[in-house]
Amino acid sequence: MRIISSLVMFMSISCYAENYLCVADKASGFQFTKSNWEVANFKTDNKYLIKYSGIERFPLQVSKVGDDIPVIFCKEGFNSGGFLHCNSGGPLDMLGIVVGENFTLNQKSLRFMRVVPRGYINVVPGNKISDSKSGTPHIEIGKCSRI
Repeated sequence: MRIISSLVMFMSISCYAENYLCVADKASGFQFTKSNWEVANFKTDNKYLIKYSGIERFPLQVSKVGDDIPVIFCKEGFNSGGFLHCNSGGPLDMLGIVVGENFTLNQKSLRFMRVVPRGYINVVPGNKISDSKSGTPHIEIGKCSRI
């Protein structure tokens, strides 16, 4: 029984043995300036590491290079078409709180897209968040390499 358990554990780890380093090329979105929401370009110095998480419920995780805390946990691995779709809120997802962040990687083209929708829509009466204190919804695109 122990041998079977060890074999199953090894097989599931080896499925995710490939890690990826992803580098943002472009980032654009919206930010509130003075009295209006405006189109904005953002810095593209983000680098992400995609690797096995060690958590059964979330087989893969996406972390910013240099950070210990993942940005997103992935509920599934790559699908049969070679796409990794991660929709979660990083560590908050462990608590069942999904903040709507998305990270998608195409394993064949090695292109990725990260969508951060936080901001703008959370300005509602009663929550004390104003446009000037709201987040900045944005999208990043870039390329990855296997490491």
